Amino acid sequence: MDGERRTHGDGPPDVHDFWPRLLLSPILGAALTNLSGLIDNSRHSLLSLVGSYLWFALVAFLIWEGNRWLYFRLPRREDWLLRPWRRLRVLLAIIVLYTIPVSAALLWIWRTTTGDMGSRHLALPTTLVAIVAAVVVITHV
Repeated sequence: MDGERRTHGDGPPDVHDFWPRLLLSPILGAALTNLSGLIDNSRHSLLSLVGSYLWFALVAFLIWEGNRWLYFRLPRREDWLLRPWRRLRVLLAIIVLYTIPVSAALLWIWRTTTGDMGSRHLALPTTLVAIVAAVVVITHV
């Protein structure tokens, strides 16, 4: 097995994607919160904006890292071919039991700390839907 990638059956594969995750997390964190209207930039000082966007980058990284960790602990990829509906149920369970609660809690902490209710009425639920959509896309890529 020298030089080969490990498969799910042997533990997490050797996927060297730390730097892309680290570099893309701030972009995703900022894009999703701005597009959904979660943050009202006009309500913040420069320092508060920097802190908020650092928080959003951390949230994006933690969600990505957690989903990645859970995904690599799923049964082998061949399971997609043998039992695709079971695999889909497991992926949806990860989203429902990890992604949504962790995202909601971390964004609620930010909202409570800053007092920013966003620039749109349903900004928090919209952000959660956007996060779930991003997780589904990234998981399949």
